[in-house]
Amino acid sequence: MSILLKTPFRSNKIETDPYVYGLRPSIISCSVKEVFNDKSILVTGTRGIGKTSLNYQLQKILNGDTIILNRCCLDIQLENYITVSHVCTPYDTLETIVLGIVNELEKKINEFNDRFVLKDAKVEFNFLGVVKSQLSISTTQKTEYNSLIDIFFNAISKFADIYVAPHINISIDELDQLSEKENVAHFIKVILEKLEYTDRSFLSFTLIGQDVLFDRLFEQQPAFHRLVKHIRLQPLNKENTEYVFDACLKRSNVPILVVNEAKDMLIGLSGGYPAVIQLLGHESFNVALEKYDKIPKSISINLDDVINGVKNAIINDGVRFETIFKNLTGEEQSCILTMANISQKKIPFEYKFEHIVEGLLMDNPDERKKNAEEIIKSLIEKQVLIVKENDIVADFTKMTYGFREELFRVYLTDKLNNSTTLDYD
Repeated sequence: MSILLKTPFRSNKIETDPYVYGLRPSIISCSVKEVFNDKSILVTGTRGIGKTSLNYQLQKILNGDTIILNRCCLDIQLENYITVSHVCTPYDTLETIVLGIVNELEKKINEFNDRFVLKDAKVEFNFLGVVKSQLSISTTQKTEYNSLIDIFFNAISKFADIYVAPHINISIDELDQLSEKENVAHFIKVILEKLEYTDRSFLSFTLIGQDVLFDRLFEQQPAFHRLVKHIRLQPLNKENTEYVFDACLKRSNVPILVVNEAKDMLIGLSGGYPAVIQLLGHESFNVALEKYDKIPKSISINLDDVINGVKNAIINDGVRFETIFKNLTGEEQSCILTMANISQKKIPFEYKFEHIVEGLLMDNPDERKKNAEEIIKSLIEKQVLIVKENDIVADFTKMTYGFREELFRVYLTDKLNNSTTLDYD
């Protein structure tokens, strides 16, 4: 008989607890200072790196929660902000995004009235209903681009007429999901500049998406770099990775003891990705529970629990990993399989340029070296490989590389050996 206990890890949702959030003090400080000055930020990074969690924590900070600021030792006094958010889908357009934002503003109008000083107690708030009507028409009958800008500009400007010294931050998550045909960069540029011309610089955007978003926005609008502070999230360092793991353990209803070997493997395999920490912690916790037939006074997680938890995680992600593999070219497949077959003691595994060249198919050494740079660039763009953060130099032959997902590397090792193995000699 096995038992059931709530897992202290959140493997399928963002981390909302400010005491567990994987702290990046310099990133938090930079983001808050930019928004405090009504400047926009662009947050990019690979899947699972913590972009949405960062956005959530920033929204909490702007709404008066100081826990993260205290954890970062930041003595910053922020005024209350009007904050709304929108999460994009591939089916969104500029019209539906603007409509979504206005809908959120309307839902929060009573909250705003309680928190902010009104310029006129008799002010009418039906203007948002009028804006929604205009936008609803625009989603069915494609509104002229300039008309959409005017509708949104007038709606945002109205808040300066209603409230004393308002500050608005609009977050748009998953922006890379939006069709490239939707010129969101130019739209944002025009809105911000129109507000500046009328001396109403109280609006900022928090834009979130995968790394491809950076190039896309700047291609749409070359002057966009002047409007945003670009923040690219990197994996957590070992200290902050351990902090997240330990903070999760404290949420358990029953004390959890993790042996050092097990913890080291889990931290190493996470690669500094908060989402993977949560996933592997969750799987290892559930495996450990199978050792008990009644709720114990404490739960022990050992090395075998983590190994079997990793196996479960690989099985669950097997279809996704196989899709990633099949979408690579023959040379790319050969390259990463060769890398996955190299035995190392250190986790996460690290590779030099020579390791990558070994996997290329061409016989001529000079030809292999010549093509290696393109192969490496492609694997990085496809989010299979990463360059180690402190090892970015001009010469790609001198950089150190790693798998973006250590679990994918383990999956490839299993693919080569036809059996799931975590034997690190």
